[in-house]
Amino acid sequence: MTQGENRPAHLQARIAEVTQETPSIRSFILDTEGRPFHALAGQWIDLIIEVDGQPKAAGLSLTSTPNDDGRLQVAVKRAVEHPVTRWLYEDADVGDTVTISQGSGSFYYTPERGKKVILIGGGVGVTPLVSIFRYIDESVPDAEAHLLYSVSTADEILFREELERRCADNPRLDMSVTVTGETGTWGGLTRYVNADLIREHFLDPEALYYLCGPNAMVDHLIESLPELGIPADHLVYEKWW
Repeated sequence: MTQGENRPAHLQARIAEVTQETPSIRSFILDTEGRPFHALAGQWIDLIIEVDGQPKAAGLSLTSTPNDDGRLQVAVKRAVEHPVTRWLYEDADVGDTVTISQGSGSFYYTPERGKKVILIGGGVGVTPLVSIFRYIDESVPDAEAHLLYSVSTADEILFREELERRCADNPRLDMSVTVTGETGTWGGLTRYVNADLIREHFLDPEALYYLCGPNAMVDHLIESLPELGIPADHLVYEKWW
């Protein structure tokens, strides 16, 4: 029996930490407390709770890196129309227990896939890209990653100080943020992520492109990047549902 076959499809996890990261995004540290959990960088989990006697699930991308300590992190945007997200914002507290699945999905990074990676995220779609960015920083010393991150306002930049610190400490990492809404005192990019922006600043036919965010952005890049000379098999993308 393989190691993967020894892992249960679902397991219990305790909420160990809750942090309000931005005005609309809250992060949760979940601790499996020794129960076997596995995920690749960029994958997602189902988080399941009981609402009115019925199980309700939400698919949440991991922001944490693959590890063996049984602790994982998700970052969740407030969405009151979804029962799981509403519970996470209105009722969840440290010490509560939830059910989670093992890591899932084809949106993931491993070193065998390539050593030059461009991560393009919009809004809370940055979450799986954070996992990949952190993983390359910590565990793939011969890979380089550039994160292009679009947000509506500067105060919604998730993990801003940490990501900037990682870039400052590691010459293999770089991050560009574009603020497309109320810019205030923001002095950086203010353009929408589109083919023109990629062609002018982020074009590298040798790189892998990971795309996650609003469907309109992802659909546009899936269609336009091959026209810029990026091979279609260099595109890895995840759409919201």
